[in-house]
Amino acid sequence: MAEALSNLLNLAVLVFSVTSMLSVGFSYTLREIVEPLRDLPGVLLALAANFVLVPLLAYGPSSVLAPSWRRCLSWLALLRRAISSAARTLRRER
Repeated sequence: MAEALSNLLNLAVLVFSVTSMLSVGFSYTLREIVEPLRDLPGVLLALAANFVLVPLLAYGPSSVLAPSWRRCLSWLALLRRAISSAARTLRRER
């Protein structure tokens, strides 16, 4: 029973994630998606933040508070979302 609930929860998280991303993606036109990608320094900064800074920031708290890999990945996802949100806010203020 516990395994079935675990599998159901994993499926629910996957469906929620995919439908949320599709919902956001379909709300933009192709021009609105491609235009920010032309800002090469901004794109490189976002890539560096997501692939270098976020893992480093996630490693510290996760190693102290939650040594399991699942919790480490949860910290990573939370930090990526926070940095993405901050980046969107900074882009709007320009």
